[in-house]
Amino acid sequence: MAPNLGRGGGCALTNGLALAVALSEQPSLEVALQRRVMRERPHTEHTQRVSALYGRVTTLPPSVRGAVLWLAGKSQWAMEQRMRTGLPLPTAASA
Repeated sequence: MAPNLGRGGGCALTNGLALAVALSEQPSLEVALQRRVMRERPHTEHTQRVSALYGRVTTLPPSVRGAVLWLAGKSQWAMEQRMRTGLPLPTAASA
């Protein structure tokens, strides 16, 4: 994951925590990995998509990039997508 949102480390820690919780619930590594994927993968994939989008924006010419970022700042949808990358409750918080 490119460092466009600064969330790669957070996703890695959250996924590691989810795996630890899954292993405490089910000692089978295969089953624990499947549980971790079911719990955390949707959020990780969303974060990767938003990060990749921000990464593409940074390759635009400065004047276009500024306009795109200005419009994104005005978009409620874009704000919700970006905020969704940093607001998940870690798996262990509910355990």
